[in-house]
Amino acid sequence: MEGCEDMLDYRSGGYHPVKTGEVYYGRYLILQKIGFGYFSTVWLCNDLNSNLKVALKIQKSDRNYTDAAMDEIEIVSKIHRNYTHPKWSFGEKTHIVKVLNHFMHKGPFGRHVCMAFELLGCNMISLMKFYDFKGIPVKISVEILKQSLIALDYLHRICGVIHTDIKPENILFSLNEEQEKEVEKTGKIENWIPMIEERTLRWPTEEEIAQQEMEKNNKKCKNTKRAMKKERENKRKCERMQRRGIVKVIVPIENVVRKFDVNFQVKIVDFGNACWMHKHFSNEIQTLHYRSPEVILGIPYNQTADCWSLGCVFYELLVGCYLFDPKSGNNNNAEFELLCQICEIFGDSCFFWGLKGRNASKYLTSGGRLRATHLVPRSLKKEFESRGISPVDSPYIEEFLLKLIAPNPQHRITAFECLSNPFFRRYFN
Repeated sequence: MEGCEDMLDYRSGGYHPVKTGEVYYGRYLILQKIGFGYFSTVWLCNDLNSNLKVALKIQKSDRNYTDAAMDEIEIVSKIHRNYTHPKWSFGEKTHIVKVLNHFMHKGPFGRHVCMAFELLGCNMISLMKFYDFKGIPVKISVEILKQSLIALDYLHRICGVIHTDIKPENILFSLNEEQEKEVEKTGKIENWIPMIEERTLRWPTEEEIAQQEMEKNNKKCKNTKRAMKKERENKRKCERMQRRGIVKVIVPIENVVRKFDVNFQVKIVDFGNACWMHKHFSNEIQTLHYRSPEVILGIPYNQTADCWSLGCVFYELLVGCYLFDPKSGNNNNAEFELLCQICEIFGDSCFFWGLKGRNASKYLTSGGRLRATHLVPRSLKKEFESRGISPVDSPYIEEFLLKLIAPNPQHRITAFECLSNPFFRRYFN
């Protein structure tokens, strides 16, 4: 875990002070802090009733945060009741984090909503860092995309829920077998990225064989002169054996390499900003870099706003940097800059459909063009290839991504439509 929450927020209406060794709700023993956000802190706990490790999220106590947490509980409760829906064919495999329990806790700074979740691993930022922000291999990125789309399809089509804050921080790995054993044995996790040990055998090189023989025969030599003499004798001995056709028994060397576990599962977390498809709680949604154009222009959004955000995440996984990266500190200027960057891909007339938006006059001319003067056209295909993605893969990835981030939400592909797209057959049977 990197960074720390703002200590000034430990006050009335703010965070609850938590100490390791404390027990909450008579069953959750605090082991270590594993995360934090603007609204809450998250702790690794041992559930004394089940002896399982869980993640305990403790919300700030301000009334607004409490109300938001209760909305979240209502939404996640419905999410976890719906996996038996007749239109859902994946069973419990929804790729949504499981909420195990919730309760209120009274502390020195107020009453806090607490939620116990299944314990998960690191988020996608950690994985991008693992690959030095140079891009994650295509097949891994596509698998993350596919599992995330299954989650969105379940949320949208089965539950009627829009997440509204899809970003790398809210897509987490499930723990693999090695991590589960580690947390059960030690009560903590050091490595949150799912890794496995890969053991292979290989034949030693001639240099390694000679080195092994020298080390073996020189083991008892006390000085350099004796070692050099012994080495010359060994060399002559090997040459005589080769002339006679005598073959030495060579023992293979075992290689042990720690690698990223490609048999992973990801899950979507954090429903604190989620809403119903038929009932929106806010017009201002999504983290800036993943914000869809309809939200900026003030057009009513639908479930495809999540698809837009996931498309931005997919690009980020592949390339290692933001798809859209407005630099302005002022929110209005930053949103205009984001619209400019979208136009660099789709052209300056790609927002004609947004003229009726409540913010349209700030950004668009009466003809529906963006009020921008200097646009530099972008080719996503070239950007992919500059990061080492094969020219064979890049056009297919570009074509699929452009469907996910179509500026007009009416033309944007849904999660359900994505999953039946031929794009995935290139990478999976």
